[in-house]
Amino acid sequence: MNENLYETLKNVKQDLQTLPKNLTSGTVEAKRFHGLVEAFETTAQKLGAAMSASVNQLDRANFSKLYEGIRAGQRIIEKLYEQGLRSAR
Repeated sequence: MNENLYETLKNVKQDLQTLPKNLTSGTVEAKRFHGLVEAFETTAQKLGAAMSASVNQLDRANFSKLYEGIRAGQRIIEKLYEQGLRSAR
């Protein structure tokens, strides 16, 4: 299961590589932005499920850290997108 945790993020890897520049300039299309947020959401859900399924305390703690990191990344993308939209006006 662990090898599939980040599959949805791997599918948007190219978008993620150009994301900072495109977000701050306001050039990310809404459809593409929502696809990126969806990829982070799906990854967080997979990490949450893996955390719940783990019987090992250390694994649960590590999955929890990864989960929080993915959620933080999602929030950063959302904030940068909002700032890019404001500056593009």
